[in-house]
Amino acid sequence: MKHRFEQPSPPDSVRELDPAHWDPKEILGDVELVRSIPFRVFVLSFGALFIPVSVAVLFPAWTAEDAGLLIWLIALVPAFLLTYYRGWSGASVALAMGMAALVLTNLALVLAGIRVENFALLGGIIVVFLGTSLGIGWVTELLHVERRKAEQLALTDALTGMSNRRHAVVFLEASFAAAKRGIPLSVVLFDVDRFKTYNDTRGHLAGDEALKKLAKVLVGSTRKMNLTARWGGEEFLSILSDTPQEGGRIFAERILSEVHQAFPDGSITLSGGVARFTDGMDSPARILAAADRAMYVAKGMGGDCVQIASEMPGARKAI
Repeated sequence: MKHRFEQPSPPDSVRELDPAHWDPKEILGDVELVRSIPFRVFVLSFGALFIPVSVAVLFPAWTAEDAGLLIWLIALVPAFLLTYYRGWSGASVALAMGMAALVLTNLALVLAGIRVENFALLGGIIVVFLGTSLGIGWVTELLHVERRKAEQLALTDALTGMSNRRHAVVFLEASFAAAKRGIPLSVVLFDVDRFKTYNDTRGHLAGDEALKKLAKVLVGSTRKMNLTARWGGEEFLSILSDTPQEGGRIFAERILSEVHQAFPDGSITLSGGVARFTDGMDSPARILAAADRAMYVAKGMGGDCVQIASEMPGARKAI
């Protein structure tokens, strides 16, 4: 039986996401999704390779001597720099650059009519160059693999295995930017009805299993181009890019129907709030706040239903 509608108090998530102070860095923390190579690294790398080549051109006789051959070790600099940012791929680029420097240096000596006499030293330098480049490439690749795993864990909810709040913020930022360029955007905020009662009567382990089951339903029903994440506690957020409001409604109602099938005893139901991007929204927090209000209206009506933000009384002013 549906309860009489009661206007709920503003939820915590609305206060946390004050539209006037939307700052993804506060939510993302120190997660760094893309590690780009600074321009100065390329400058230093090419500069390091330019030194032995230019010395061979200007001072060919000295370059052919034992002490002069050691200048080729400067070609190791790009290996250290590039592998730090790109692992194996950086090592391969550094190797190619280093070998090119060696070839150009040798060419300069040949054109000057000078032959390298100490081939043992030259061969040793080449072996050191190859070994060092491959060695640091292997070590840094292992570090990059572990780093990528850590980043993946930072964007994944530990309990359900689905995307977490941080991942949702990243995805919403991109989708909101696309919406400003004219691509429709709808979001749906779901909340488990009376989940505290479920935990109190069945235990927290049962509650965890219910959340895992819900996550499977939600992720399985979300298109790959979209994202459903655990927003916090028993709340889930679906970000539906290139989806108008009616599509958001259909998605939310389908989710509720699939939850009925997953929990045929009716022990778990969801309340959903759907909101769409409008031209007056200046930050992602606006569309989230609209969906949050609609979701709490659905809960005030007894739950197990979907409400549309734009169809609520005073929606134009609220949104």
